[in-house]
Amino acid sequence: MLLAAVFTAHAIPAGAQVDCDTVTPAPYTLNLVTSLKLSPFNSAGTDCWGWTAPDGTEYAIMGTYYGVAIVNAKTLEVADTLIGPGPCGASWRDIKSYRNYVYCVSECFGTNAGMMIIDMKYLPDSVHLAGVYAPAGDVTCHNLSIDTARGYAYPVKANYSGFRIVSLANPTVPVDLPFVATGDIHDTYARNDTVWAAEGWLSTFSMWDVSDKMNPQFITRWSSPSGGYAHNIWPTDDGQHAVTTEETGGVTMKYWDISDPQNVQLASQFIAPSNLAHNAHMIGQFCVTSHYQSGLHVVDLGMPECPKQVALYDTYPVGEGPGYSGCWGAYPFTKNGLVFASNMDNRLYIFSTSDSLVFPNFSATPRSGQAPLDVQFTDLTFGTPIDWDWAFDDGDSAFVQDPFHTFAQGGLYDIGLHVSTATGQEDLTKNHYITVLGDDSLNAPAITSYVNTAGYWDINCDNALPITEIILPVRMTNVLAKFFLDSISLVGTRAAYFESNQLVFDNKFSGEIAVRLRANVGGGSPPLPPGSGPIARVHFRTRILAVPGDTSYISMPTLGSYSLTAKTITTDFVPPFQGNTLTVISPCDCSSHGDIAQDDGFFDAVDVAELIDAVFFGGAMPPVDPGCPHVDRGDFNCDGFDDATDLAQLIDTVFFGGDGPCDPCACDPYPGNCP
Repeated sequence: MLLAAVFTAHAIPAGAQVDCDTVTPAPYTLNLVTSLKLSPFNSAGTDCWGWTAPDGTEYAIMGTYYGVAIVNAKTLEVADTLIGPGPCGASWRDIKSYRNYVYCVSECFGTNAGMMIIDMKYLPDSVHLAGVYAPAGDVTCHNLSIDTARGYAYPVKANYSGFRIVSLANPTVPVDLPFVATGDIHDTYARNDTVWAAEGWLSTFSMWDVSDKMNPQFITRWSSPSGGYAHNIWPTDDGQHAVTTEETGGVTMKYWDISDPQNVQLASQFIAPSNLAHNAHMIGQFCVTSHYQSGLHVVDLGMPECPKQVALYDTYPVGEGPGYSGCWGAYPFTKNGLVFASNMDNRLYIFSTSDSLVFPNFSATPRSGQAPLDVQFTDLTFGTPIDWDWAFDDGDSAFVQDPFHTFAQGGLYDIGLHVSTATGQEDLTKNHYITVLGDDSLNAPAITSYVNTAGYWDINCDNALPITEIILPVRMTNVLAKFFLDSISLVGTRAAYFESNQLVFDNKFSGEIAVRLRANVGGGSPPLPPGSGPIARVHFRTRILAVPGDTSYISMPTLGSYSLTAKTITTDFVPPFQGNTLTVISPCDCSSHGDIAQDDGFFDAVDVAELIDAVFFGGAMPPVDPGCPHVDRGDFNCDGFDDATDLAQLIDTVFFGGDGPCDPCACDPYPGNCP
């Protein structure tokens, strides 16, 4: 909720003759656009920062208990997440940006411990972890600042004894230079080769000239009269003043005149109702503070001696005291007037500082289901739209505020909304927003094999949705004595480019095996596109003890904890599987030889017509006989050719009681097997 101005201003420096009651603060607007509970990282939230894409899209980056979440502030959705070290304690994470990279530090050990370097250029689709910088002795870090004009980072040392100087000349390969000892430290702020330091339990703040990175120079140090824990410092754009916080209950925030570094003066001090401030930031004349249980706190310091609260949004309405809960971080530096705030309950708040901005947004119910899928869309646009133009990615559109639409075919649908207001217009597209299941299914064909022969069984997939991952649990019956289940491969299939074929269940001696197929495990391979055809091959062998007529049936039951499951970009689903039979046949079984039409297993006039068309009129040549793989069905005399001689023998057999096709043993692939 947005509270009325309730805050405490404290002593003006002695001798000041300012009547603060006559000072009118500058106008400041703070409207809540939305708040997002960041799932699956739903345990706790830490600091936040922002990054502006080349196309102007703003992204909020928030530290969570388990890593980092990146939120698209236009679509108001999580764009990607990365696992970070930890968790440990409160899993402190501090975040800053430079060029196309975001740098995140933590006090935790574990996965990606060190300075995580996140490449943002792949947005809006995803982010990539470009590397982790973890120099010996300084793997962990509580806070950092980046001088974006000079290309240097200033992280706090792991033992809190000072700050490091790190070159970002190559943004993905940082290089440590000398460090600056401060005795104790909590945070830094760096700009144009000057570093300001908040020195923790020393209750002091200092300034350093780091123009010569190999020989930093001390400028000044001053003490807080409150004796609190010197938590953070942020100078104004002109460097004439700085705001500080002391993370100590009942201790005020302070605004200092630092125009003469050798004679720093306290201009004013103030605090919000909770009496415990966390991180303060200066943007123009406004101080924007994440103020724990008071929420997001904004003060006008245009008149340094007369701080005036202009906005306070309570992100922790259940309490108002000097406790460590509520608002942890704030980021007011977007280019479009948005402000981000992170709450310790893992909720990200997005505010607008303009009454004229419009932010299209919408929801849909349901967002997934079987075709045909009926969906109700609801407009959630921030602002006052007067016209709506919806695009459903299937050729249809709508021009009402809350349309109802039916998706007839399976697929992933990008939903677009164009809104117009009295002052402008804006577009929003949510990619892959609606997931419609079509006739996605798996099947295995009926196949044959010979005794003591290796072969494979295709697993065919008909999919309307792009598949990122699929688990195939395979069972073959009648193993041990008659068949042997060997493996599952992707060679020669639609999924041959997949990056991972992981064996997750292995009981092949009993005819059971399961694999997990993944398109992308870090190499960037795309999902399996919609289509039809084999995605895997089950390799087997018929044993020497098998005899013609033996069969094995293939199915996909749950094996251990592995069930048939497919994943798309947006959801998981269970495609139906149609099993089938493998039959052992005799290598001399040419019983269908001559049944050119493959219609009834007999020789008749239809077969004569098919062979006439093939021999004299350029028709399709007869197919290979599965029982006689060395010849096709039309080679009636087994001489290797389909010609008039074969036609004459077929006519003689069909109409005049001739002797039939050639000796089956003439096409025996295993010479000597025939009696």
